[in-house]
Amino acid sequence: MGRDVGELLQAGFERAGLTNISIDAFCNDTTGTLAAARYAGHTQCIGGMVLGTGWNAAMELPVDAITKLKGAASEAETMIVNTEWENYALSPLTEWDSELNTRKDVGGKQLLEKHVSGKYLGEIARVALKDLIAAGELFGGKKTAIFDTASAEDKLGQDGFTTEHMSVIRPIHQPTLPISMRYSKSLALPDSSDSSIETDGPSSASARSFLRVRPG
Repeated sequence: MGRDVGELLQAGFERAGLTNISIDAFCNDTTGTLAAARYAGHTQCIGGMVLGTGWNAAMELPVDAITKLKGAASEAETMIVNTEWENYALSPLTEWDSELNTRKDVGGKQLLEKHVSGKYLGEIARVALKDLIAAGELFGGKKTAIFDTASAEDKLGQDGFTTEHMSVIRPIHQPTLPISMRYSKSLALPDSSDSSIETDGPSSASARSFLRVRPG
């Protein structure tokens, strides 16, 4: 705590005999994305975004617009800022967003990210599908463990009904039926001709994610 990460990494390289490596700067992935774009010649690029398990961005901002730097001496006119915008709030929230956000392990944090990122989309869809099953609108109301069991925070996006499952499920009238059937078996879903799993929960969660992320 309180020590320079770059210096620690440099010391580790030196202990390993990697004396030909020099640490000049240390940044996170979003800042690195923006810096790499500029280095590649995209001089008009003002932001770098990473969208995957999480969602975050870095932007080039005027120094005089950065509240934390008010009164600080700086020769630069602009600075790259890591926004950590995954913690911004969005509304309105659905009842399923609210359910996830009241859980003690993930509640009250990363509100924007819960709408978009791979870590949370599968869990949001799972909660919605669980309610559809409970209402008798899916699988004849037959419960199934993968939709009935919440994933722990450290397993979100890894165990249970995941965003990967959402990405491979297709409407059963399309030629990709074998993919859908294979995942239906692996998920231990009840035998049913109901195709709602392909259209209701996963598609809605994915569409909302796209609408949040798309430019404009």
